[in-house]
Amino acid sequence: MSIEDPKRKNAESPGNLRPNQLITTFGPGSIAQMKNDSVIVMGIDWWDTSDKFTVVQHPSLEKICNKSHFRMITSMDSKDKVIPCKSFPTWGVCSNTFCRRLQQHKSSPHPNNNSQFLCSECKNQLIPARMIVMCDKGHLDEFPWVKWAHSSPKDNALQCTAINPKLKWSALNKTTSIGDYYVKCLDCGSSRKMSGALGPQGLPSDMMVCFGYSPWLGKHEKCTVRSKKNNTLTNSSVRAVLTRATSLYYPSTISALLIPKYRHPIQIRINEKIETIRDDIDDSRSFEEIAKRKIFEELRDEQNYSVNEIVNKLEIRFGDSGKIKKDSTESDIKDEEYEDIMETEFEGDDIIDVKSAPLGELEKYFSVLKKANRLTMVKVLRYFTRGSPPNPYASDEEDDMNICSIQRRKQDWFPCVSNKGEGIFFSIREDLLKEWEQRPEVQKRCGALFESFNEWAKTREWDIPETRRPRYVLLHTLAHALIRELSISSGYNEASIAERIYEGNNHNAILLFTASSSSDGSLGGLVRKAEQGQFLSILENAIQKSKYCSRDPLCIEDDPYEKKQRGFPVHTRLNGAACYACTLIPETSCNEFNRLLDRKFLFDDEIGFFRDI
Repeated sequence: MSIEDPKRKNAESPGNLRPNQLITTFGPGSIAQMKNDSVIVMGIDWWDTSDKFTVVQHPSLEKICNKSHFRMITSMDSKDKVIPCKSFPTWGVCSNTFCRRLQQHKSSPHPNNNSQFLCSECKNQLIPARMIVMCDKGHLDEFPWVKWAHSSPKDNALQCTAINPKLKWSALNKTTSIGDYYVKCLDCGSSRKMSGALGPQGLPSDMMVCFGYSPWLGKHEKCTVRSKKNNTLTNSSVRAVLTRATSLYYPSTISALLIPKYRHPIQIRINEKIETIRDDIDDSRSFEEIAKRKIFEELRDEQNYSVNEIVNKLEIRFGDSGKIKKDSTESDIKDEEYEDIMETEFEGDDIIDVKSAPLGELEKYFSVLKKANRLTMVKVLRYFTRGSPPNPYASDEEDDMNICSIQRRKQDWFPCVSNKGEGIFFSIREDLLKEWEQRPEVQKRCGALFESFNEWAKTREWDIPETRRPRYVLLHTLAHALIRELSISSGYNEASIAERIYEGNNHNAILLFTASSSSDGSLGGLVRKAEQGQFLSILENAIQKSKYCSRDPLCIEDDPYEKKQRGFPVHTRLNGAACYACTLIPETSCNEFNRLLDRKFLFDDEIGFFRDI
């Protein structure tokens, strides 16, 4: 879909983005590099709310996010302008080698310029200047090019009298590093090389003050920090960053499956009349009064649902008796998904279709095997951070100090994508898993992993609310081994198959699934592998292949306990025997960004769960 300047109607679009990108890489507040310009995607206050959006309901996510609904951007012809953006940064460099003027342009190009900004001197195209300034709270602003050009210590005696100094971007042509470039003022002759500009103390003190500018929200605010020395408030400082730096944008998303209990006929009717029901609740009507209204007449008279049954579904949806609360996390959502999928056979729905598959010889290891012929995963963007990733264990925005909002004024919705696909759901026998977890060597090896992970999380100021169990490392590693094996024969590559791990004191399961927003997302190749005989063969092959790695013996001898005892850096102790040659998969498919993995737990004679395969 297209993105456009919100201040200019019928403005030429700078380019297109996919719906999935608008809640991940290029969500509100991100900088997108288009063909002719660099633009910042505006907050959702500016987004078009017409029928170009599909309203998505997910009860659990609505409670956690405190929103009434979500909106999914639909793919459309590129001529339809949907998502607003504006040029940022507004400085550019002339593409003419003999000109190379560094200058600031208007917010939008002239309609006759084919979406291009032109040099004021030679009329050649301007290339976006790839440097801005950012503070720890996420504010962005233009790089102070004029001040930088006149800040060289050797040029202190020079006084530039020009109101709008003419700047030139030049290079020494000795290396390709940023230090090879410099900015020169053509009016007074002052110049300064760019070396050191990107360092933590790269800008002079008079250029480091943050003015609290949030261009994606169109607002300024006072930006201060509390000094650790004397507990006083001081102005925040900024640092220079490249616009292509990945640290500029870390989205915080939360995902959930649409599960069978929310596909009950009463719940579907609630979705259809959601606004009316919310109005009734706001008017202090009881659930019993709402259940007796005409909107449920068909369910009562033709489908024979009692008022008590309707009241029960309303309580699940809008009451406080359910498991999901406002302060719940994705871990709580997974517990809800596990219970519903384990207990329910649900066939024939275009949203979710789950049914059991025969275990056969898999009974030796597994208690449940189910085929998800159709599933729907909803992913919601809540906020983002800059500089460092958000706390993935935070329950809401208040738990993360440096969050950046995607809305200027509170909206009753968040952007989302709803992906459809297929998957395989299975659970390991709980009796075997508990016996395995009690082995001293398993606890010793896992204990070192978890201690290292907690130590690493503290360096990022993350609070880890949940208790990790040895079963998580086993389930996580098994999921990776199966994804690598399934990619050979299912018709999907590794990056297209994702994992969803369910674990608790008395339950466990793995969902391996694929989903796509561009189509129904199901080729059937993954589900077919859950048929009798095929999944056993895939499991056996995965375990056998996990025994070998091209980096052995270095990989297989990687012991997290020994490395901890010997004082290895914490980031080297987050996995056991695992590397990209044997266990790691694309990080977009992994729950934990390729951490807490150890293939020895699969096959090792002493600690391997599947050691007899």
